[in-house]
Amino acid sequence: MTDCSIKISVIVPVYNAGAYLSECLDSICGQDYENIEVVIVDDGSTDGSGAVCDSYADRDPRVQVVHQRNQGVSVARNVGLALVTGDYVMFPDADDFFADSQALDRVAVHVATAHPDVSVFEVAQLDQVTRHMKRDPALTLIECGAADLIRGNKYRAGMCSKIVRTAVCRQFGLQFTPGLRMSEDMEFSAKLLSHNLKITYLPTCIYIIRLWAGSSTRRAGAQKIYEGTLQVLDGWRASAQMCASSETRDLVGNFLAGFYAMLLISYSSGYSRFAHRMQANAYYLQFTWHGSVRLLDRVSALCGLRLARYAVKVLLSVYSGLVTVRGKYQGAVDSVSSALRLTGRGAPSESRKW
Repeated sequence: MTDCSIKISVIVPVYNAGAYLSECLDSICGQDYENIEVVIVDDGSTDGSGAVCDSYADRDPRVQVVHQRNQGVSVARNVGLALVTGDYVMFPDADDFFADSQALDRVAVHVATAHPDVSVFEVAQLDQVTRHMKRDPALTLIECGAADLIRGNKYRAGMCSKIVRTAVCRQFGLQFTPGLRMSEDMEFSAKLLSHNLKITYLPTCIYIIRLWAGSSTRRAGAQKIYEGTLQVLDGWRASAQMCASSETRDLVGNFLAGFYAMLLISYSSGYSRFAHRMQANAYYLQFTWHGSVRLLDRVSALCGLRLARYAVKVLLSVYSGLVTVRGKYQGAVDSVSSALRLTGRGAPSESRKW
């Protein structure tokens, strides 16, 4: 029987969650692990979601609902963080759900034995249209630290894939940044890396991300996601020298470098207003744990950033057919780099020509 001494707080920001809200809340309140509290923050919903939230509070004393005017997911989560009383806190989205009724049992056992400040667990993605469930293989390392998780593409941007010790949030004053659209999770995940915390890995699927036309990511559009990611990259680059140690600088830098590589590879003429910022953020090419970053670094040293993104996009497209899992083309990238004999880094990444 699972030790129920660990209290888990679950913060759910809700804004017009529609048809999927009840499935989300049922998956939380129906957990076999009962020592939980659920703080639902209704962020000015206009579709009746607020009434659905109240109905759960009426029948489950562990559920607390806060209603507020629409201020965005960051403010909603910060309101929840101020209210929670649990030992650990989780951040599911209102249109997603836990994998099964034993999910929090598995999480509680892990945190009770490993005593992490942050634990990262596996998630799956459900395409609501095709009903296809995508699951990536778990890491097979016996022990995984933050560096292993970043190298293995398991330390994701989304906070839905993590559980955090509540005391850590309060000790370091960790909050989500209001007004940061679509990248608030990425920034919060970077903040966790910057404090030399004990980060562990639970190699089992705990959470299901629902992919559908109305999800926040798809509603936002590519331009807003691009700009939000650049905001995070700009901000951390400006404050990188304030990192407590070179180790934390490497952790955060390599985590964010993967997102810079994705922005650069997906850059097109429609994003021309971001060109200057993309060039400034070539700073991240010095953090080469990710194969795509390493290849971009080496190719851009020869031909500049704009041509490098074309070349790398083609190379990754060709070689991605040789592997079965996204994030596993490290060997292919190394093979390409070796074949091209690109052994030097060339000019400092900050001064790369566009």
